[in-house]
Amino acid sequence: MPGVQNSMNDDTIASIVGRERVVGCSLELSAEIFTPGIVQRNTSRTGTWFGLGELDGKLTKRVYELEALFRNIGKVTVTSNIYGTKWTKLIANTMTMGPFGLLGLKNWEAAELPGMFEISVRLGRESVAVGQALGYRMEPVFGLLADEFAGATDEVLITAMKTLLGHVGRNSRTAVVHDNLKGRRTELEYISGLVARKGAELGIPTPCNTAVAEIDREIHQGKRRMDASNFEHLKALIARYS
Repeated sequence: MPGVQNSMNDDTIASIVGRERVVGCSLELSAEIFTPGIVQRNTSRTGTWFGLGELDGKLTKRVYELEALFRNIGKVTVTSNIYGTKWTKLIANTMTMGPFGLLGLKNWEAAELPGMFEISVRLGRESVAVGQALGYRMEPVFGLLADEFAGATDEVLITAMKTLLGHVGRNSRTAVVHDNLKGRRTELEYISGLVARKGAELGIPTPCNTAVAEIDREIHQGKRRMDASNFEHLKALIARYS
């Protein structure tokens, strides 16, 4: 079974069903569902992407069988570094899903707030530093080629972020916004929160991811509403923790 979810969940799945039953999978596809049975798909087939790989890095027959199946839905990359691929997707998620999900805005509205770009890049830098310390190697994601993903770290981060936003569409809202609207817990504890926890364990400062995770928890606890005004609070917390 492929673990088609954000974050680094494959080892958890494997601990339940067995590693021999798990294929790692990273996904890029934006969709919305507010009415049972009615799904609004925001990402076209050409923008949809899957990264597939065995947990041990082997290129097996079953991975290529999954590749053939998933190509009916979108682009597919088979990788021998699925952990690196999933962490790279997590980096992009911390840059967009993290701060955008606190505000309740559409992606383009959040992305164009003054100062958001700089915060997104800082979030990405923190996530890269923690991932490197954990031994993860960044991989091209979202169907990008190695040449398109080359360059200095900030250039790679910006490429990943812009590609992600291009695929999900200007008028879509990140999954965290959907969860908050529906009164559910979001994924951020396992995205920005994961970066913050691992950073603390490794002695790597993560003021931006820590601030995102803290505000997300406040929203869940009813101490704060998801609202555009949270952007000023986010900036203040980042300054406090930096």
